[in-house]
Amino acid sequence: MALADVVVPVNPFKILQWMHHQSKDSYVEWNIALGDVNPQKLCMIGNYEGLDFYIYQDDDMPFVGRAMAYNPSSLMRSNRWEHIVDAFEARVGKRVHLDQLNR
Repeated sequence: MALADVVVPVNPFKILQWMHHQSKDSYVEWNIALGDVNPQKLCMIGNYEGLDFYIYQDDDMPFVGRAMAYNPSSLMRSNRWEHIVDAFEARVGKRVHLDQLNR
């Protein structure tokens, strides 16, 4: 792995992506309006195109993602943060670099 240009972690969502499985699209809800949710607990910060990529979680709701460099008023929602990041990367064709994990 140390010599590879890119290391891709293999998880169930990645396998569905490789298989072009239709149900993978149902894992992430897109275009959630900023006013429709009130994410308060920031759990992860990443970087996409030089701007922050936020992952929020509230105790009573799934994870919410927000990319400041890609339509920042539109959010993504899923029951796993990994699904948000993976679906976003597949849509834009570029990587999100996760910097910090707050627990």
